Amino acid sequence: MAVCPKCRYEYKPHVSVCPDCGAPLVARDQLPPAEGHVDPELAKQGFVSVYHAAEKQSVRRIRSALEAEGIRATVRSFEVSEYDDVFKHPSGAWGEVLVLERDAQRAAEIIEVVETGTIVSDDATEGETRSPAS
Repeated sequence: MAVCPKCRYEYKPHVSVCPDCGAPLVARDQLPPAEGHVDPELAKQGFVSVYHAAEKQSVRRIRSALEAEGIRATVRSFEVSEYDDVFKHPSGAWGEVLVLERDAQRAAEIIEVVETGTIVSDDATEGETRSPAS
């Protein structure tokens, strides 16, 4: 069977291009890992979950913000492609962002900034915040 590397749908052998997204189909054994696949080696290295979101865009936004700050981040999707958004994870989340345990506290601070749009000033008293524009 031929498989779309983007959509993950299987097609009969005579089909060579995905009719949904136009990507060239590949053999199942040549299929790259799905986005969000957590490499077992990463799990062994101590990755922990720092963020859950109901939609893919939020997870990607947080991962990008963490990576921009030098934090290695990976995404784990809870989506089951065969059910095409019919199945939902019991938590209601689309997926999660994972970082190395040693970076979890800093990641939480960055996520707070991204989510609220406020930052803690280095010279502010504890609990005082300012907007990024000030």
